[in-house]
Amino acid sequence: MTELEMLQSELLPLITAKRGESYLNHICLGEFTSRPGVIGCFEYNNDWFLYINDDRMPNTMFNGPYSAEKCLFALAVRLNVYKELMKYEFTEDERKIYRENIFSSFDEIDKYYEEKVGVSYISPRSDQVKYKYYKSHIGSGVLRRDGLRVELLSKAGEWEERKDLLTKFIGGDCDLDEIPEELALVIAEERKAETRAK
Repeated sequence: MTELEMLQSELLPLITAKRGESYLNHICLGEFTSRPGVIGCFEYNNDWFLYINDDRMPNTMFNGPYSAEKCLFALAVRLNVYKELMKYEFTEDERKIYRENIFSSFDEIDKYYEEKVGVSYISPRSDQVKYKYYKSHIGSGVLRRDGLRVELLSKAGEWEERKDLLTKFIGGDCDLDEIPEELALVIAEERKAETRAK
């Protein structure tokens, strides 16, 4: 059984029993979505993070890192179904993570890893990670993605994180074509040159 399957098999029946099957529309396990009103978890840098997209908060709230079992317990606490999952209860250190490790972006999570374990561990910034590049059918939009991180190429030729665009990949939007890295980098250099020329 994978970690994701464990999370699903332990948590989803409890939520259905306590809140009804329709509440499952507010749960997303194993991937990040920016859809409002969703609570979920995903794997990042070989750790698990809980996230909440609450309409009352300006940004998504991320919490972690955890093992899969402790992320399960963190979700259960947030959803008030933890009494049935006390076998996964936090240690004092994990309780501290739950209370204190709150992030509002992937950049903040990456900074946490940089300070905690060193730059070489941060997978999205690692030289070993290869972006996949995409161009929009309509307009001149160019994006790149590595896992959950999506960046849009600005008019000035700079890559800017845009987590709202992740739904283009999750939701199955098909107005993007994958392009070679070389072409994306040429477009970026052209935009930088145009900006310098102004």
